[in-house]
Amino acid sequence: MATILADGDEMDGGGWPGIEYAPGKVIVGRSPAMQRVFYLLNQYAPSSAPVLITGETGTGKELVARAIHYHSGRTGRFVAVNCASVSDSLFESEFFGHRRGAFTGALADRAGWFELANNGTLLLDEVGDMPLNQQAKLLRAIEDGAVTPVGASSPVAVDVRIVAATNVELHEAVAKNRFRRDFLDRLGVLTLRLPPLLERQEDIPLLVGHFLAAANEEEGTDVQPPAKADVQSVARACAGKSIRVLKNALRRLVVVKRHGPVRRQDLVDAGLLPATAPVSCHAEAAPKASGGFRVELEAEPGVTFRQIMATVGKAVTEAALAKHGGRVAEARCSLGMSKCAWYGVRRKQGNGRAAAPGTAVYPARASHTTSPDGTLALHQRFSTSRTFAAEPRAGRYFISRKSSRSSGCPRYGVMGRWFP
Repeated sequence: MATILADGDEMDGGGWPGIEYAPGKVIVGRSPAMQRVFYLLNQYAPSSAPVLITGETGTGKELVARAIHYHSGRTGRFVAVNCASVSDSLFESEFFGHRRGAFTGALADRAGWFELANNGTLLLDEVGDMPLNQQAKLLRAIEDGAVTPVGASSPVAVDVRIVAATNVELHEAVAKNRFRRDFLDRLGVLTLRLPPLLERQEDIPLLVGHFLAAANEEEGTDVQPPAKADVQSVARACAGKSIRVLKNALRRLVVVKRHGPVRRQDLVDAGLLPATAPVSCHAEAAPKASGGFRVELEAEPGVTFRQIMATVGKAVTEAALAKHGGRVAEARCSLGMSKCAWYGVRRKQGNGRAAAPGTAVYPARASHTTSPDGTLALHQRFSTSRTFAAEPRAGRYFISRKSSRSSGCPRYGVMGRWFP
């Protein structure tokens, strides 16, 4: 019998909450949707009734079929057949087998898939794409529990557990005369629907760790899991994808990286996160007549608290500058901010002190020289000479900071803005 592991439990010897489908191989999932799948799988496994597994592409239908066979107690083989790839001319020979001399090229007896799966399980994968005439032939074999090989004069009894899997909505296919009603009734004695990742997003962090560990074992690498915040970003970005896509992307990441912790850029390169940030945050602040500011914030799902605070800080400081005519000291004092706090907020957005067009602002204790190529060298007391090589462009800021000897607080002493 299958053993369902509760949240927080581990398999013997360590592992993940889930259910085995082969020795040492586990289907993982803590979400209520997957716990329901594990419960039904546990109930279905000892039965001999056919099972119909439905779900989107890449949800793990074959693994669940293997888990049913693994926990069924059957001694025969598990045989998986892609029904969509079997041609009409080879159908009977492939499923039922043939005898020597049955047709040109039949040089020896050959067992079909039913005989190979005797006392075991036969998976009819992609059964929804099977032609109607093939469905009728399979229906007869399943109902009779016997097959007649091509060229044989008598049927051969087989004891086969049938498990069918498809991503097609079979009831709609029946309504459109693309699938036989009696065949569906025969296959769907027991049904099992696998949820897509969208319905089990809480399992994605677990899947990321599981697939990374499996890929490390197979490749002989030592890639460490990403930070928790990055895993949550992956969970949001991959919710609409399939488990197969997630697994393949993580395998590709492991092969490329080989060792070390997974960085955010690694996730971007593997296709697990978009190259550009998928979320945006915008804020506007306007002074109120009664004092203070009114802030309007628009943030897409996935925006972090740090992004929100940085965006609001930028909006409020810019509104204060506009209110006080660009005078930094007055704007800062009106907000009750220290110099460190003011420039800390402005630095996060790449902004320095406001400067009128065509001017450059320098500290009282600084000198500067301009070379013929337009490079500006700034010389500041208590700090080394710093040279900022840049093309003179509108809106380009240059900020130099040093720590105060007494407090260690960053002090911004050199700023410049160039205009053509």
